Amino acid sequence: MATTKAERARRAYVNEALRDEMLCFNCAIENGKRVILHTFNGDYLVAYVTPQFEYFTPTSNGGFGNHWAGCNDSTWANLMRQAGVARHSMWARLA
Repeated sequence: MATTKAERARRAYVNEALRDEMLCFNCAIENGKRVILHTFNGDYLVAYVTPQFEYFTPTSNGGFGNHWAGCNDSTWANLMRQAGVARHSMWARLA
């Protein structure tokens, strides 16, 4: 299916907004913020988020770590809030 110039521009804007949030989130963790991911299997400290929206928790899985699949939802908004990072203006109204 062909996409229009406007659709491509919006996709680029959304992708840039996500990259910006992930970069700020990972920087906050590197600077000492403690962010806890609440899972069905317990609560775990997040070490970073990957560009594929996976949250890495090194102390889960018996100390071997886990990647938890994420997306731009209320869980992500909660993690951003814990990290003290403002949502990108595109999603600020959702926070």
